[in-house]
Amino acid sequence: MKKRARLIIVTMLFAYTGVLAQTLLSPGDIAIVTLNSDSPKNFDFVCFRELSMGTEIHFTDKGWDGSNLSSTEGIISYLCTEAVSAGTIISFNGIIEGNFTETGSFILSGSGDNCLIYQGNVENPHFLYGTGLARTTIWISSGLMTSNTSYIPNALSKADHTIMELGAGDNYQYDMEAGNEGSADNLLSLINDTENWLRDDATVYNALAGKFTISDQSLSVSLSVFAVELDGDIVKLHWITASETENAGFSLFRSISGGRFELVVSFTDNSLLAGKGSCSTETEYNLIDAAIPDKALLSYMLSDTDYSGKEHFHDDYIQTIEVLKKKNTETKEILAYPNPFNTSLTLENESKDLSKMAIYSINGKIVATLSSWRIKHQGNNYIIDFNGLAAGVYFIKVINKMGETASKKVMYLP
Repeated sequence: MKKRARLIIVTMLFAYTGVLAQTLLSPGDIAIVTLNSDSPKNFDFVCFRELSMGTEIHFTDKGWDGSNLSSTEGIISYLCTEAVSAGTIISFNGIIEGNFTETGSFILSGSGDNCLIYQGNVENPHFLYGTGLARTTIWISSGLMTSNTSYIPNALSKADHTIMELGAGDNYQYDMEAGNEGSADNLLSLINDTENWLRDDATVYNALAGKFTISDQSLSVSLSVFAVELDGDIVKLHWITASETENAGFSLFRSISGGRFELVVSFTDNSLLAGKGSCSTETEYNLIDAAIPDKALLSYMLSDTDYSGKEHFHDDYIQTIEVLKKKNTETKEILAYPNPFNTSLTLENESKDLSKMAIYSINGKIVATLSSWRIKHQGNNYIIDFNGLAAGVYFIKVINKMGETASKKVMYLP
């Protein structure tokens, strides 16, 4: 299929390496393949996606109480210092050195313990996988959590093969003869079958040899363009997909000045982010972010979710834009009423210094300007007629004679 060549000019767009480095994983993109509760309490893990340099993954024996990780026990953090191919087995030998660091005291208990894997921070972890050993029941659904038990985080489940209970033994290792080739989903299913594990209560297992060969690493969405543009005090986002396979929809994430990516909006609450299912032709999407801070580096990232509910992060298409502090410290708020409204909207202009106005739909299309018949000057105010437009959210952007800009989100409900 021939792709259209495009040049998209992005205002003050540049790479921000502190954000670009991280590979963001989804639940089930990683699994434990060796776990020893006997000293030196080493473990092995495998990722079913390639890890880029700078990716950080955390392993903890802290229990999850349904809302927070426990304040005791410890965390082993792994920092990827070079790209690691999908299927590579990564080993922690029980010694804090090289790519591994420790916070607190990570000591898997021979009386039962869990090992949860997550990205992000301990206050707001993004859980990826969990397993338990040395006890018949590690994962509980009621009662008080102890240092030997844990609740299952909402993002994980036994049904999805992202939670495992190895059993009452002290040391376990996946048996590679059970299978180390196939799709990521198939390998995850094999790893989460306790019949495919070796157990030894007297001797710890050394690092697991070999690697996993993953047959399907294709994404449900092929993203060809993702661009952001600062337009006054709003950010316009534009992306193009070359093809989509069982794509339910997109989610938009934003990081402020190198902080953690937080969800801005998802296809579950905004129909503009709904996917096209399966298609082999280019599809364009547009969105506006009007709730931006006054001065910051804003980094944006997309994810897509397929029909099975699996989320794929497009961390290779992160875009960063700089929002500079407004030249004038005094910012006048736009007064528009009623809001929501069903026919027309009144915009106050008591200062009489308004020089430009534009009305945007939520997908970034300009539906009216000062010269449009929809906007009528009435005394010091403007009456904006929305008849015939689609119901939903719109943004009013104004510029005064001093060059100050401001915007207002309004809801049209005819």
